[in-house]
Amino acid sequence: MATVIHGHRQESCIGIGSRRMKRILLGTVALVVLAASAADLAARLSERSGSYIGINSGGGPARRCWHLVNAGVVVRAPPLAIRGHSATGGPLGGEIRFRWQIANSVFGIRANGNCADFKDSNANLTFVGLQDETRVDAFGLLTGLLGYAWTDVLLYVKGGAAVARDKYQLSEFATGLPLTDGSETRRGGTVGADIERFFQ
Repeated sequence: MATVIHGHRQESCIGIGSRRMKRILLGTVALVVLAASAADLAARLSERSGSYIGINSGGGPARRCWHLVNAGVVVRAPPLAIRGHSATGGPLGGEIRFRWQIANSVFGIRANGNCADFKDSNANLTFVGLQDETRVDAFGLLTGLLGYAWTDVLLYVKGGAAVARDKYQLSEFATGLPLTDGSETRRGGTVGADIERFFQ
């Protein structure tokens, strides 16, 4: 009788031990899967740190307004507003970016320079037979960014300085013969927001 009881107790101990081993094994597997998922997420997030070089293009308008500031040697004050127009076209240029990531926060700086062809013209309403021509032939941006990253998506805002090269020409409407021209470098600011998604 004692032998049977002892054998029964031995079998119970083996059963308890098996359940514990299963729990330990399942817990270990769960930790491995969790660690692999965390490593994959960290790898995706860390991809946003580093430097990038690329090209960019696009299109859009640039509103330009003309003013009469002098008639010969006589300065007009205040200037007389003349009809304006929207110079449309597209840029093509290059850019360089640097980004740093701390947890889910992303910081960076971006610089780009573009050759552009934003141009338009209209008849001058003050001087009959003449036309105003405007062209933006280059611009550049230097911006900082602040963003938030999760999984493969990055959402950020950006802002900084902008500079553009403008050219102006007054010409005869019928023949296109230029009468006078000028150019200037305009400086200002830029703000915006963007969302990026990474594909692997």
